[in-house]
Amino acid sequence: MSAPPSTQSTTRGEDVDVARGYAGADAKEPERAVADDEVKHVHVGCLTRTVVRHPCLVMWALFALILGFTIVVAIVEIAPAQSVFEVLGFPSFSPKFEPVVLRGLGYGEVIEDGYDANADDRRGRRLQDDEDDDDEEEREFTLAGISLWYEDLAGDNLLTRENVLKMIDVENAILDNDWEKVCKLQYDENDKDSRCAQPLTILNYLHQNDKEHKELCKKGFCLVSKTVQDSCDGSFDSNGTTVSTGLSWGKYPCVSTAFDWRQGKLAPEEDWDKLLEDLLCDPGFNTKFLLDKNAEACEKPITTKFARARYDVGCPLKGYKTCSDRRAQQNGDLEGGFFFGRGDYGNNLLASLRTAVDEHSATPTDAYVTSTNPTGGRTINVFFESSLTGRQIDLGIITALFSLISLVLVFIYIWVNVGSLFLAVTGVFEILMSLPLAWFIWRVVLWQQLLDFFSVFLLPFLIICIGADDI
Repeated sequence: MSAPPSTQSTTRGEDVDVARGYAGADAKEPERAVADDEVKHVHVGCLTRTVVRHPCLVMWALFALILGFTIVVAIVEIAPAQSVFEVLGFPSFSPKFEPVVLRGLGYGEVIEDGYDANADDRRGRRLQDDEDDDDEEEREFTLAGISLWYEDLAGDNLLTRENVLKMIDVENAILDNDWEKVCKLQYDENDKDSRCAQPLTILNYLHQNDKEHKELCKKGFCLVSKTVQDSCDGSFDSNGTTVSTGLSWGKYPCVSTAFDWRQGKLAPEEDWDKLLEDLLCDPGFNTKFLLDKNAEACEKPITTKFARARYDVGCPLKGYKTCSDRRAQQNGDLEGGFFFGRGDYGNNLLASLRTAVDEHSATPTDAYVTSTNPTGGRTINVFFESSLTGRQIDLGIITALFSLISLVLVFIYIWVNVGSLFLAVTGVFEILMSLPLAWFIWRVVLWQQLLDFFSVFLLPFLIICIGADDI
């Protein structure tokens, strides 16, 4: 005889049925039996069982793995390797050392050295095996640039006398700040004398001084060679016959490469179209840089809503052999900044530009929003950028401090919510360990060369938020 229902041995299905019976009683629903084959069984995977059984072992193993990845990616950043295989000690294909590429590099060197050598020509001795001849002239190349951007907010035309006078005031802030001591130098034909190289600015074309162009050209600072300079007087004698050339000093190509626009006189505004057409538009070299895209065709009247200017600081500085010789230290000798700046030049440059820009620009130097309309009588926007001011480094450090503050606040929030200091520390540790792992995948697995500002400083914000949400 079978036992009564109340005395039968319980099974897993009956346990579920009893539980549902209590729920049904509360909801006043009829009880129903659940067949044993209707119960869904949860199958725990091997990885989950391993983590549950050996949590400390798994944690320390992952920590050691991530630590190893971090060491590898740090070596990749430091070592001058061409691929991940070189970092690991394996030979690999590198285009830099392929015969075809080497042949092309060698051809480039020959072209670069393709001039007559003489005892006074520093460059003419470069092909000789003498390390001393590899030294570069002081400030012969570019160490850093000082860039300016202008925008007219009132009439969509910067080329008015009022606006140009504002541009003169802003660019004088650069030139009056010991410019002759740091500027990129232009050497004469014999590499004996030097002058500050001509900056790239529209003011060069609006200031006239034909006599200064001629004198500088005669001293060796000229766009054309000495054999052509005789033609710049307008004519030359050929076997007793005067031949007209149509050229004149101060007009392309009879211009100096070391002309300082401060030595010229600002031309009348009604002559600007002609000057820009002859000096800027006809050669066409700098039209795209100096004028906006709607003015590149130089249709009269020539107008431009935007304009740019660039002043180059030279290298190697005094006491250095080449631009590559301790380049970071060369930058540091000039670079300003609140945190690590040690160069007076960068701090003085920032102070001078800040004063001039805030006087004329509708968007102040420290503004967070760009003005799109005239403000307080200021009808143009002026923006500037240079690594020598130290503003980029200061901004990076401030952003890093914000990342650290956010991490502390997230840690406190997690601690308060979970009620356990140990779990909060563990959670934040896991979040931080994802950063070197991502770094390893980016640099070693994908072999990406670029780590930009967003990756270094802003990505931790996102990882902290995403990771905290899962704890």
